[in-house]
Amino acid sequence: MSKSWFAVVILLVLLGQDRCVRADGTEASIAGTRFLINGQPTNAGTPCEGLLMNVRMVNATFEDAGRPEFDSAENTAEFIAKFDDYAAHGVNAFTLNLQGGMPGYEGAINSAFEPDGALRPDYLKRVERVIRECDRRGIVVILGLYYQRQSKILRDEAAVKAGVVNAARWVDERGFRNVLIEIANEFPHNGFRHEIIRSAKGQAALIRLAKSTAPKLLVTASGYGDGKVHPEVAEACDFLTPHWNGTRVTDSPARVAELKRYGKPIVCNEDDKTGKEAVAAMQASVESRCGYGLMLKDHNQAFPFHFDGAADDSVYYAALQSLAKGRKSSSDTASSTRSIYFPPPESKGGWRMVETEAEIEAIGGMDAEKIAELQQWLLQSDNRPFAAVVIRHGTIVLQVERGNSAATDARRVASVSKAICATVLAIASERSQQGLTPRKMSFDDHAFEFIPWAQPLSDPRKADITVKQLLNHTSGICPEATGAPNDGSWDYILGHSGDERTAKLAFDPGTGCGYSTQALVHAALVCETVTGKPYDQFAIEA
Repeated sequence: MSKSWFAVVILLVLLGQDRCVRADGTEASIAGTRFLINGQPTNAGTPCEGLLMNVRMVNATFEDAGRPEFDSAENTAEFIAKFDDYAAHGVNAFTLNLQGGMPGYEGAINSAFEPDGALRPDYLKRVERVIRECDRRGIVVILGLYYQRQSKILRDEAAVKAGVVNAARWVDERGFRNVLIEIANEFPHNGFRHEIIRSAKGQAALIRLAKSTAPKLLVTASGYGDGKVHPEVAEACDFLTPHWNGTRVTDSPARVAELKRYGKPIVCNEDDKTGKEAVAAMQASVESRCGYGLMLKDHNQAFPFHFDGAADDSVYYAALQSLAKGRKSSSDTASSTRSIYFPPPESKGGWRMVETEAEIEAIGGMDAEKIAELQQWLLQSDNRPFAAVVIRHGTIVLQVERGNSAATDARRVASVSKAICATVLAIASERSQQGLTPRKMSFDDHAFEFIPWAQPLSDPRKADITVKQLLNHTSGICPEATGAPNDGSWDYILGHSGDERTAKLAFDPGTGCGYSTQALVHAALVCETVTGKPYDQFAIEA
């Protein structure tokens, strides 16, 4: 056993979008892999449902014995003053630390613990003020305990244990039901002087000690920035707190997948990415069903500390607001987390739009400079009338036209109908799986099993074509490439007219790609067999 200290992480969790003051206080709990506030999932009705979308504010209760001129109480007050702005932009959690975090310089003495593990009342006054302000607003606090740079303050392992017991008891005796505990920040860190904190066995024991002291507490401990948590520690935790500092955005979903085997809520509560990169990391986390925690180490955490609300990182907070305040997808599952958005009619506003560069990048998730280049290219390409639109995440990020008016002109949709056909067929497939149609169909089924009019097949290879291949132009049905008309009689379309261009496939199914209208005509026939209705009738009804 060795010396250590407790990383205190305070995650202030708002109940979804409910920011009303609660007379009866706030209670955090867990149901399966979701976080609940007062019995309801956090961020209800959004892609972030059941997740903690937090910001790391570990130095909001900071002090330094070597800086007596620093006004710690005022620092905390400035942080609290911005609660509503952070919350309005989707923050439902803040991370604090009883021993703070790296303030941008070495040698700070910042700890709520005495050398023997006793708690320091003056320090706790600031922490309690934050907790009570959160409790009053329906906000949850995850109170972690030890941070590596303050490890030397604790005398020995007995002091480490005493600190855990004292902190857990303090939370319990004050009746804070909005407080969760994180024992140590990145517990394996070599900065910790005490083996009981650094080792997985010791950390698991400290987690159990906190839980035995206050059985109702939910307790965790975080690992390194590689997004991994030691199995022994993960088993002991009530929820898991990976860090993404050293994790590439593309790797975080795999890290989350590894942690899902424990069947516990997952929330990243530290990532030092900023701007567009932070937005990408947040989106990847949410899509994986993991909460996300921003750490602006140079702005919020480095001395002198700044708490400017959404102005801390306008690109990130615009994206967070869109995600945490948006609509949830049709089912709350790990594989279905993207927000589904259906715009109102044009008479009632139509599609939502973004215009500023910050909105294009944060909400649309696209490069504003590239979008501007695309607009110029379209306008300078030639003199033909056109209309173009780019839609991302349910939002128009670009619309540009010449010689056409979206408000007054009507044009043939032409090949846009292919996307419509694919959508209609997807609806038909979904309903068929629910037993609502005469035939069941999945996109991996052989398409010509649903096209009896094509028998006998003009090319035996047609039997191998799947429904999906009709839709993604890999079926081999693409006679237009040889100059054949893309419409005609049914005999012509199905290869029975004697025209070899429609009778024979251009390539074996799945081995090439050939753009084709006729393939989508076949898909419409599949739809008719599955639904028992004419294609156009089902499309309108669907």
